[in-house]
Amino acid sequence: MRARLSGVQRWRLGAKVAFAGALLVWGLGLLALVRERLFVPVREVALMVAEGSVAQIDPEQVVETVTQQVRGQALWEVDLIRIERQLKAFPVVDRVRVERVWPDRLVIELALRKPVLRWRNLDDGTWRWIDAQGRPFQDRLSPENGEEIWLAAHEAQLVDAFRNLRVVAPVLPDTLHLSGITLSPLGAITVTFVEPVEWFLGTVASPAAAKQRVAWLSQRWPQLVSRLGAMPSRVDLRHDQAFAVSLPPAPATEQDRNG
Repeated sequence: MRARLSGVQRWRLGAKVAFAGALLVWGLGLLALVRERLFVPVREVALMVAEGSVAQIDPEQVVETVTQQVRGQALWEVDLIRIERQLKAFPVVDRVRVERVWPDRLVIELALRKPVLRWRNLDDGTWRWIDAQGRPFQDRLSPENGEEIWLAAHEAQLVDAFRNLRVVAPVLPDTLHLSGITLSPLGAITVTFVEPVEWFLGTVASPAAAKQRVAWLSQRWPQLVSRLGAMPSRVDLRHDQAFAVSLPPAPATEQDRNG
């Protein structure tokens, strides 16, 4: 026969059951509180531009891209790596950092690519920026009307144009301000200045040869302008140790204007 529980035993058993029930209820309440506090859906996406200019991008587009990605997700469930990869697909973006800010905020920090040159693609006439690593890209700003030095070349010749620019720029005369360099499909180089003048180098065997040709004229430039009495509009440097010049049209006199 089963031994009957004494009153004390029944009390102890009841106390244990009550304690277990209370613990369960408390645990469920704590779980609900934790879920409420820790698994809050993302309610705000904030954008910061740490490097570059906000004018280079469309902030609303960036924020909307991320907002659609995380809509309905709890803060701790957001895949930060996936968002970073998605934002790096923007041509102007160089680096991305995304972090969670409790309880319901995502903060995006962007480093944008810095334009140092402009490039006119002679394949289709379009303009691109070029960053410090020599990578072409586009942003919301128009490089066509920018103030940076430009390169005009076909895409396949862009590296050659950049090499010529790098060696030619340091040996130009101080009195002229470089505007850009054009590399024709046949490899002919034209150096254009802010002043109304251009130097036509023609085809050269190497960037070193281009540098030598430009340095030779740069040394003689002040004397040339002085002897001519005016700055030539074009200098032809296709011949070794020699050049030909074209002068701008003489200004019309009062007699010419009056017929």
